Amino acid sequence: MNNIGTNIAKFRKEKKITQEQLASFVNVSAQAVSKWENGGMPDCELLPKIADCLQVSIDVLFSRKCEDNISIKQELAKRIVELPVAERFNEVMEYLWVLQLALAGNNGHFSGDNYKKTIKETGDEYRHSQNLFDEGIVMMSLRENLQYFLCMPEPDGGWLKNLNSTDDYCKLFSFLGEKDFLNATILLESIEPYLFNISLLKSNLNITEERAQEIISKLKEYKFITEASIETENGKEKVYHIHSNPALVAVLALATELMKKPTNFTHYHNSRNLRKTFKVL
Repeated sequence: MNNIGTNIAKFRKEKKITQEQLASFVNVSAQAVSKWENGGMPDCELLPKIADCLQVSIDVLFSRKCEDNISIKQELAKRIVELPVAERFNEVMEYLWVLQLALAGNNGHFSGDNYKKTIKETGDEYRHSQNLFDEGIVMMSLRENLQYFLCMPEPDGGWLKNLNSTDDYCKLFSFLGEKDFLNATILLESIEPYLFNISLLKSNLNITEERAQEIISKLKEYKFITEASIETENGKEKVYHIHSNPALVAVLALATELMKKPTNFTHYHNSRNLRKTFKVL
């Protein structure tokens, strides 16, 4: 079995990290790193930083293999929970980046900075990563200001079996396709607190009372809002409670791929029979 020094040398070389770079990261001398790699043992308090620099776990440094998938999940959850809340999404996207590459059979070594570097280089360029299999699809937007990740395993019998009818979708898209309706849904996603009256729609959308009532009727139908009333000095007034739905933002983000099909990919894999996507039931 390899000792820890042999493993440090192995992973350092795989990552193309010099002894001097590792030493600087851990805050020791290059001679100390050389000593470890020739049979020495690092101080135990240095092990986390060594593992971080080499992008492996401490268990891996000691040639211990984790066979328990539950332990891997727990360790992953632990690492995310320990991060400041503001950093968790960035960390999760790093993991998702690695996972979608692994789905395509890429089991090489992944740099923790790989995703960050890709996003930084992409900027607002329209760039994606996609995996298409008979078993499902994965899509990942790499635009710095519009990142998202979609993973859809395909159920037995295909997706259509579990989708609504085309009439339902035509009705929904017809609603969202009218500018006033779409502007209303976007407006309501930005309002705090989650209460408004009809005057808000009229003034912000510059529409008539009749048009505002029409929009409210549709918003109620699709459960964007529910109606209530409050007591005012002029008696009861109708107000509406907003039920924020993050699916709206997701739909609009994915719609960009319908309007402008991605052609610029950082990673692309396609082994899917495209005729499967919409099976005839």
